[in-house]
Amino acid sequence: MIHAAYRVTNEPDSRLLEEETRSVNMSAHLDGQQAQPAGPRHPPQRHTNPLFSEAHGHSRAPMKTQPSLKRLRLLAIGTLFFANVASAQFQLPPAPDDLPPSLAGEIAFDVRFPISPGTICPTGADCVLGGGLGLAGALRLHYPSGIAIGGALSVDFLDGNSVHEITTTVELGFNIRKAWLSAYQTHPFIEGEIGAVMLSDVFFPVAVGAAIDLRIGVASELSNRVSLISSLGVRLFSTSPYTSEADGVDRSSSFGIASIIQFRVGLLLYARDERQ
Repeated sequence: MIHAAYRVTNEPDSRLLEEETRSVNMSAHLDGQQAQPAGPRHPPQRHTNPLFSEAHGHSRAPMKTQPSLKRLRLLAIGTLFFANVASAQFQLPPAPDDLPPSLAGEIAFDVRFPISPGTICPTGADCVLGGGLGLAGALRLHYPSGIAIGGALSVDFLDGNSVHEITTTVELGFNIRKAWLSAYQTHPFIEGEIGAVMLSDVFFPVAVGAAIDLRIGVASELSNRVSLISSLGVRLFSTSPYTSEADGVDRSSSFGIASIIQFRVGLLLYARDERQ
């Protein structure tokens, strides 16, 4: 009875105590929120464990990620940088017609056979123009169009038929060549040459004159700087009058044209790489 009376008597006091405790906790909670420094409020964390989500019936939507503006700028700068580097390293070559001419030298070996001696060998006299060998050289500027111009020098040693110990002809002239299909490894060409010729007994000059050479041939590239040249041509020339000492015969007393067939093989050497 005493305990029951105490419980009934003290029940209002316990309710009053609970209300006072609740008000004190509420005040402390408000004071804590006011004392908390200002800053971004973080939303309550959600469970990201897929097992937990599936167990509780939650389905998480796929997150959509977008690159930041800073990343886009870095990507654009990198793309422009590598594009500039690539364009600097891989530039298109100039057009063939815009390339400068290339200097080239030629050395060749000739085999010569006379067709007609003209008036150098009068009727009934021994002829001083026999078959023989020769050496030739040329220096030209080769243009992308296939035209080559320059100077040429050739020396021939022919059979003098005992009238001349060795009949020697030396020609110095202007040379022009036109090639076709130069993009192919083997291509054809025609060549012309005009110049002065000197006729000698060995190396003792006996007459001078003029000569024209015409040739047709092919060039085969052995490398980017070396080509093999082969051609077939003819030389037409005439000399001033002279008298051969061995037999006292007047030669070239009237105008006449001598002709000699020539077969040539040589090498064409370029000063720089033709494929650059």
